[in-house]
Amino acid sequence: MHNSRPEIMVVDDDRDVREAISGLLRDHDFDVLSAENGQDALVQLRARPQVRAIVLDVMMPVMNGATFRGEQLADPLLGPIPLILLTGRSDSAPLAAAMGASVCLNKPVSSEDLLRALSCYR
Repeated sequence: MHNSRPEIMVVDDDRDVREAISGLLRDHDFDVLSAENGQDALVQLRARPQVRAIVLDVMMPVMNGATFRGEQLADPLLGPIPLILLTGRSDSAPLAAAMGASVCLNKPVSSEDLLRALSCYR
C-alpha cells in the first residue's frame, strides 16, 4: 500500500544540505528519509524499499555514492529505485552516466531544479 505522499531518500554527508533538501521536499508534499552516508542509506532502504527516488551525493565518508549505487543495483528490491545524482564534482555528466543516474544536478542545486527533477516521482 503506497503512502499518499511519495517518499524520497536524501543521502548527503553535509547535514545542512541534507536538512535543507529534506525540508524543501517536505514543504512540497514529499515524505523524506535521510541518511548521512551510503551505508546508512542501505540499512534504511532495506527496511523501506517503497522509496520512489534517491537523491544521492557522491563524495561521502563511510560509503561513497558510487559504492552505494553498486550495492543498490545488486539488490533486486532496491535496484529499480531511480537515482538523482547531486554533486559538486566537475566530471558530473560522465559520472552520472556511469552510475545510471536518471538526472544529475550540480551543487549548489536550486530548489526549482530539484523539484523539477523529482516531479515525475509523485
